[in-house]
Amino acid sequence: QTRLGSVGKALPGTEIRIGDDGEVLIRGPHIFQGYGGQPEATREALDNGWLRSGDLGHIDADGYLFITGRKKDLIITSGGKNVSPGNIEAALMDTALIEHAVACGDGRHYLTALLTLDPQALAAFAQAKGLPEPLNALYDHPEVRKALQAAVNQVNEQQARVAHIRKFAVLRQPFTIEGGELTATMKVKRKVVIDRNQAVISGLYAQA
Repeated sequence: QTRLGSVGKALPGTEIRIGDDGEVLIRGPHIFQGYGGQPEATREALDNGWLRSGDLGHIDADGYLFITGRKKDLIITSGGKNVSPGNIEAALMDTALIEHAVACGDGRHYLTALLTLDPQALAAFAQAKGLPEPLNALYDHPEVRKALQAAVNQVNEQQARVAHIRKFAVLRQPFTIEGGELTATMKVKRKVVIDRNQAVISGLYAQA
């Protein structure tokens, strides 16, 4: 039982539902009873026998579960709207020039994004456009910014209005495991990136 983009259906004996905040909750005989001697941790993990997975998702009409992000990464705008950044970031990283993307906007009234560029894609773009500058001089080039804006616009068309990226900044340093921005499995450490680039993020909202 497979469906593109889904993790599948619940196994026999397993119940899955989506909480009011979008969190995936799981119940069944295989779910643990709690942490020994840690009642507070147990209360945080379990809700009347339902395990709080920490994942955000939805279940379609046929019972297929789709994971859309992590609850800890949830962006809550100043208007109280909940936005899961995972799908937005994945869509941005599917575009040609963008290597990594981090959506921002917690406590703000619109979303922004921090982007890093794929060096090989940037070199190919520069060659195709006849741009003679060295790669490190292309980050602010009008043609590059135009292509990035087009990519952002394309992603925005797939999202609800509250999840639109209004502004973005290009970071010149790539994300690496050694630098602490990526995990060993090459996933972006969102909190690390956001904490390290507070000045850049503030600049994206300075003239709002």
